[in-house]
Amino acid sequence: MCDQIYPFILLFVGCIVLLGLFPSCVAMPDSNGPAGFEETLALLQAQSEVTLLSDREGQGRVAVVPEFNGRVMMSGWNGSGSPRLGWVNEPVVTGKERNPAFINHGGAERLWLSPEGGQFALFFKPGDPFDLEHWWTPTTFNSDPYEVLDQSERHIAMARDMRLSNYQGTSFHFRVLRTVAIVERDDLNDENDFEIPSSLDFVGFTTRNVLTNRGFSPLSMKNGLVSLWILSQFDANRDTWVIFPYKTDAKGGKGPRINDDYFGKVPSERLRTLPELECSLFKCDGRRRTKIGLSQGRARNRIGSIDFGRNILTVVTFNMPREGAFANNSWKIQDEPFAGDVVNSYNNGLEGKDADVPECFYELETLSPVKELAPGHRLEHINTTLHFSGPLEDLDTISRKLLGVDLFEVQEAIAHRPIIVGEQIITIESVDDDEEKAPRKIRRGRHPR
Repeated sequence: MCDQIYPFILLFVGCIVLLGLFPSCVAMPDSNGPAGFEETLALLQAQSEVTLLSDREGQGRVAVVPEFNGRVMMSGWNGSGSPRLGWVNEPVVTGKERNPAFINHGGAERLWLSPEGGQFALFFKPGDPFDLEHWWTPTTFNSDPYEVLDQSERHIAMARDMRLSNYQGTSFHFRVLRTVAIVERDDLNDENDFEIPSSLDFVGFTTRNVLTNRGFSPLSMKNGLVSLWILSQFDANRDTWVIFPYKTDAKGGKGPRINDDYFGKVPSERLRTLPELECSLFKCDGRRRTKIGLSQGRARNRIGSIDFGRNILTVVTFNMPREGAFANNSWKIQDEPFAGDVVNSYNNGLEGKDADVPECFYELETLSPVKELAPGHRLEHINTTLHFSGPLEDLDTISRKLLGVDLFEVQEAIAHRPIIVGEQIITIESVDDDEEKAPRKIRRGRHPR
């Protein structure tokens, strides 16, 4: 009997030794990964009233919490295995943690007002320096509740009054109306003249955001204007890349191809500008504080992200006028306060280095133009978020149709990862698995300093 057991004991001891020496060689479930839709829904419902929208087929679901400033907290599809499509900050939602400068519930979409910084800033008090220590978010457009005006299984309409002032001391009084409506699969097919493959799970929602000047004075460029600013937070991981389609010179594009100087220049291994694909790729793993954006001269009215680890494609579209002025969110006194970006992406993390942080998320952001509003006049911004999950070849069909970008070419581009060694950049090109023992190609270049 002992002779039969002895080999198994040796095997067990050998596995323990291997785990100790090479823990990364064994695939283990990620206990720190994001919770699923059902688990997160139960968490939200235990803390607040959740409005759950669903499509006609009962497949797509969208969770809205009016108490959390009218946020769409997440979306997902029917079934116990659905991921939550929206990062949720559990310590804040449950009241265990509260930062007065920014009460961040998370959420798949929230509505802010901009500009963030500059001489007309809404996030800094008059005379304060533009740094993180003095940055704060007005609760009126971040954490105060919305009033529910109307709702059904497919939509919810909410509103609230907002009073605030900017860096110049200009006071504002606004009435904001926010409507969230689910996107039906058939309607999306008809609008885009295609059919979403049956292999793909799908959920989508559109928000219509309207701001009305309720003050007695008109808004003016001299005293400061405001923009409607949509920010969407999603769970990040090592395989997530944001896709920025942009207008090339040949297609009328003007200005810089990318603005990557919000929190210092983005390292080259985290940002690829690919003229041949007419897009830029931005790594969003929630491990380094970085942000990029596109101006109206380059932006198209859409942005996307691809999670290659979970095969989830996200596409965000928005109404973008051909002409208009946009608020500049840079944290400094600006030469051009109305020449800001139209679309942005933010990757959370520590500034200046890669590191794991508890709040592992990234953002997709879109902005309305600013407008000189007379009393009673309004500004509107429409934002649509679409999620698809399934085989990569079918996701590629959607990406080429909605973003104009081939996902397999994106995959190939990011596979050529640059590695910095001293003052050299070494790029190792991936090879096909069929090319057994084929030597890898190496490109070398000077590291820009």
